[in-house]
Amino acid sequence: MLYFLVALFASALGSVTGIGGGLIIRPALTTMGFDVGLATFTSAASVFVMSCFSIVTRRVWRTDIKLGSLGLLAAGSIAGAFVGAYILSFLRSVTVGILFIIFLTVIGALLVAKKRFTARSISSPLLKIGIGLVVGVTAGLFGIGGGLMLMIALMYLFGSKPKEAVVQSLFVAMLASAASLVQYVINGFADFSLLVYVLPGSILGGLFGLFMSKRMQENTVIMLLLMIVAAGIVSQIFFVVTY
Repeated sequence: MLYFLVALFASALGSVTGIGGGLIIRPALTTMGFDVGLATFTSAASVFVMSCFSIVTRRVWRTDIKLGSLGLLAAGSIAGAFVGAYILSFLRSVTVGILFIIFLTVIGALLVAKKRFTARSISSPLLKIGIGLVVGVTAGLFGIGGGLMLMIALMYLFGSKPKEAVVQSLFVAMLASAASLVQYVINGFADFSLLVYVLPGSILGGLFGLFMSKRMQENTVIMLLLMIVAAGIVSQIFFVVTY
């Protein structure tokens, strides 16, 4: 029941903020004492299911989805996800935890400094692929779908508004998490023991998040992202210290 509630809460926030929920599920599972491989695989599976459900539901309800020119970004993220998931197989759990803390700290700093950045509109195909690769590597390495980093890239480098970036981020996270899952299976990380509890929560959370997103102000999305990042840093510090 606890795992279901964690997935429900994480996926609801993930659907609203565009991060997919993995940023909450993975730290929560490692804090509970689960192995990084199991936590990462379960988190990626949750992100994939929730992202698919959220995108399909928005289509069914005819919600405006501005995917724009995400093709190259998505392609880069898929390739990067395979690389990140492959790298994971060589790292110790505590090393991954430390890298995750550094990653979250950088993202948190970028969110705080958002007002100091001027939104750009990148047109270079190589740069789009490069950004996608970086997003994909973080998705594969941490099992979070890459949505958090993608939200930063879409808002700062592609000029997307926060609520537009949410849907775009979920679309790319869906593809990146799918690629990550394939590589996790190859690495031998495929452990389905928690999915029977997590996936129903992911679906219901995605639906609840869709209702919330229609009433959410754009500044509130940024505040939620900051709160999630702060909670992730605290939980990972606890994991590393008690490992």
